[in-house]
Amino acid sequence: INRWLKDTSMTEIAPKNRIGCIQVPTLLIHGAADAFISPKNMEILQSGDENGMVETFLMSGGKNHSTIIRDPEFGQRIIGFFEQNLWLDEFQVIDEEKSLELQSV
Repeated sequence: INRWLKDTSMTEIAPKNRIGCIQVPTLLIHGAADAFISPKNMEILQSGDENGMVETFLMSGGKNHSTIIRDPEFGQRIIGFFEQNLWLDEFQVIDEEKSLELQSV
C-alpha cells in the first residue's frame, strides 16, 4: 500500500481524518450486530463531519451487508436519502445545456 501512497501517509487518508472534507450529502450505513467492525466506527466518522453532510443509519439486527440489504427498511432509507438529496423538484430549473447532458447519459 505504501508504494501506491507515494508521498501520502495512511494517517492522512484515514476516513476519520478525511470525512471533514466531504462537501456532498453522504449516507453511512452500518449493521448494529456487526461483530467484525464495531458500529462505534460509524459514530467516530460522523463526529468528524464538520460540514453537516454525513447522515448515519444504524440497521438494527444487521450483522453485515448481506443481512442489511434484505431488510425492507434498507431500501426505504436509501430511497428517502436520494429523494432528499438528489431529487429535482418542480421548481428547480436546469439550463438547456445541463438538460441535454442529462438526456445523453
